[in-house]
Amino acid sequence: MKKLLLTISAFVIVLPLAGFADDGQVTTRRKPFVIGNRAEPTRTQLQAFTKMFLHDVRELGEDENKLGALRVFFDPRYLEAHDLQQGDFPVETVSIESLQYQIADDNRTAACVVGANDNERELILLQFTVHAGKLYLEPQAPPHATNRSFKPWILRMKLE
Repeated sequence: MKKLLLTISAFVIVLPLAGFADDGQVTTRRKPFVIGNRAEPTRTQLQAFTKMFLHDVRELGEDENKLGALRVFFDPRYLEAHDLQQGDFPVETVSIESLQYQIADDNRTAACVVGANDNERELILLQFTVHAGKLYLEPQAPPHATNRSFKPWILRMKLE
C-alpha cells in the first residue's frame, strides 16, 4: 500500500492512502468507525463520519476500480444480504465540489447539500445505523436487479 509522509516540525506522520494491493483489490486508509462504549454515536462522531464518507466519494470519483474502498462505510449486514462483501462494488456516487451538511435531530440522518463544478446543487439524505459498536451507512433500497448498483442515500434531489 502506498503511504504519504508528512513532516511537521520534528515529527513524521505516516498516512496510508487508498490504493491497490498486490492482488489487485482496492485497499483503503479507513477502518470501520468505532463509536466507543456507548449505544448511540455523538453528534460530533456523526459529523466526522459524514465528512469522511463524502470526502472519500469526492477523492475516488466515479472510477469503478476504486469504489471498493467505500465498502467500509456500509452496514456489513446490508453487504452480506446482497452479496456485496467482495468483488465489484457498484455504489452510485455524486460529483462533489462543495459541501454543507447538517445532522438531523434523530441522530440517524444527515442532510447534505453538495455542489458540482457546473453550479448545480443537490440535496442528499444519508441514514446511519450502529452495528457491533461501529457506525455505518444504512441504504434502504436493495441493489438494482440487473446491474446490482445501489444508492447510499435515502433521498437525492436537485435544488433550484
